[in-house]
Formats: sequence, structure tokens, C-alpha cells
Amino acid sequence: MQNGNPIVKKGARGNEAALNKAGASSVLDFYTEFANPRKPVYSWNRSLPSSRNAFLSAKMGVYFGFGSEYENLRKSNPNLNFDLAPFPTPRNANIAITYGKLTGVAILRTSSKKSVGLQVALTLASARGLSFLRAKTGLPPVHRGLLTIKPTDVFGAIMHESAFRARGFLDPDPKVSAEVFKNMIESVTSGRARSREAIQTAQTELQEAM
Repeated sequence: MQNGNPIVKKGARGNEAALNKAGASSVLDFYTEFANPRKPVYSWNRSLPSSRNAFLSAKMGVYFGFGSEYENLRKSNPNLNFDLAPFPTPRNANIAITYGKLTGVAILRTSSKKSVGLQVALTLASARGLSFLRAKTGLPPVHRGLLTIKPTDVFGAIMHESAFRARGFLDPDPKVSAEVFKNMIESVTSGRARSREAIQTAQTELQEAM
């Protein structure tokens, strides 16, 4: 996304996968170099624990995660002294972009109580409902009007600012897309495919899911 790839875009026939756009292979090459023993940036292999567990056990200095993980990280290791920072962006980027997870509400087409469902959905998405959710979760609201009220604490302010920069993509199925990305990365790190071939395969699989 920081390189201009939307992952999914709107097409003439609806939403379409857009993984194979120009520049995607260079991004995948950069990402997978960290698992290549022949590269100077080599720092990961299968024998190592997950990045989250390594961070919690103080064996890794930097962990890339979501703001929603903050409280759980703090409780998982109360002795861990860590700080929060915005997700890094390329130096030549015109717009600072980060990735965010958003949850939407919908009403089943087969529901026998569509009007009640609509009332609940509108309440959850209202400024009042989102203010309540923000107070309970500590996370920034998905309402631009409410984002004008900035938190006073440092961590809250960083997550607040990141909400302005957050982008996402229409995910047809999180389990399927996670497997698509995993297979794409592992096919490169294992040497089974070059980055361009891996991206084309992932593009086909994501399009089928769409």
C-alpha cells in the first residue's frame, strides 16, 4: 500500500484483486530478503519464535503490531519496558500510510428483523456509540468528527494519528487471504518461485476468493 498497490480495487465487474501491479515484486523481494541467509539483512528463519513472543521475552527490540495489541502486550509481560511509535514510511513517500483493521456491521438478507438490525447498526456507527466504544477499548474511533478530539496521553495520541493514516482493503475471507500471502512469501523464501511468479499465483488465488 505504501508503494501504491491497493491489493484490491474496484473494477468494471466489481471488486478485483490488484496484487500484480507494477512494483509489487520489488516489495516482495525486500520483505523476503530478511529470510535469505545470503543477504546482509538476514535475521529470520523457521527455528525462531514468532515476533510477538520474541518481543515479549525481551529477545527482540522492535515489534510491528496493531494499537489494539498494546494492552495485551503490557499485561502479558508487566516487566517489559517499551514505547510506541508510528509505523515507518518510505522517505520518498508523498503520503504517510499505515495499515489498519476495521470491522463493519451488516444485516443478513435473510433476517426477519431487518428494521431492528438497522437500528442497532446505526446506533453502533453513531458518534455516541463510537464514543462509548472508544471509552471501553481505548482505541481511536472510525469517525472523522470524533478524531478532532485528541487524547492527552502519548500512546493514545500516536494511535489517534495513525487512524488518520490507516488504509485497508476489502478482504473476501481473512483465513483465505492469510493463506494466500503466506504461500506467496514461502514460495519465494523456499526458492520454489521467483517473486513475479509468486505474485501472479497469489493474484489468481485472491481473485478466485473475490
